[in-house]
Amino acid sequence: MSISSDGNTAIVGGPHDRADSGAAWVWTRNGGVWTQQAKLAGSGSVTGLQGASVSLCASGDTAIIGGTDDKQGTGAAWVFARNGGVCHCSTG
Repeated sequence: MSISSDGNTAIVGGPHDRADSGAAWVWTRNGGVWTQQAKLAGSGSVTGLQGASVSLCASGDTAIIGGTDDKQGTGAAWVFARNGGVCHCSTG
């Protein structure tokens, strides 16, 4: 789990979601209420365990998700950027 510097955006990894392909969830807080903003899953992962590691930049607008078992155990990372309140994968 990682949280933005203002404490209003959090990311939580779930490496065993989608039959071990993995994913991560972005949550935002507004008025003390947490709401799921996105479920992030980068393309190309087959049992890659995406979400084994997650991190947010200080503003919460950029996330990186690690997949420790992707590429037959070599591992990989996916970077997502939030633009206009929507998260998009910027590299794969």
